[in-house]
Amino acid sequence: MNVNSKKTINSSPIIKINSFLIMVLIKENDKEKVQIQDQIQAKIEEVLDTIPNPSDEVLFQIKQCSNGMGMFALQDIFPGQIILREKPILVMPDKVFSNEDHEYIEAWLDKRLNKLNCPDRQAFYDLSDCRSVEKTTLGIFFTNDMNFVDESAALFPIMARVNHACRPNADFITRKFLGVQDLVATKFIAQGEIFIIIIIYVYFILFLLDLF
Repeated sequence: MNVNSKKTINSSPIIKINSFLIMVLIKENDKEKVQIQDQIQAKIEEVLDTIPNPSDEVLFQIKQCSNGMGMFALQDIFPGQIILREKPILVMPDKVFSNEDHEYIEAWLDKRLNKLNCPDRQAFYDLSDCRSVEKTTLGIFFTNDMNFVDESAALFPIMARVNHACRPNADFITRKFLGVQDLVATKFIAQGEIFIIIIIYVYFILFLLDLF
């Protein structure tokens, strides 16, 4: 009995010490996690501080043009100036966008559209559909979407009005930490001039020619 009682007495402090060490290790790990989180947050804030802010005044107007609707400069715009900063109303993950089952994509899209507020839903259906004679949700999305964060496809209803051509005067910049897309002038744009971004396949051609 005495031997057994000694074992019990001796094992108890060991258990307590081990428990204490475990608690210390957990707390130390928590401290490291907090430090890492603080470092990440500081880095994000550092990146955000380098991102220029857009002007408070409206620099463009959307009106009819030869290709449907277009975005025109209300004043002279200079290279590097942010014309528009916009949040997407829809963000489609790549696993959905790349799915070969169009019915699946359409069902996903309809579900998201039903969750939009009335102005955003109307803005979506006001966009053009270059893929079919009669407008469809898939046609509208695929006509107007653009690459966004983590290979997703996003829809920005105002930026979707920017025309495409071989001689661009603006380009899009994704601001991942802000969750927005910026339309930025790449050259001087005179008042009244239409904003143009490059056609996607032209990027590829210029890349092959080592001109871009």
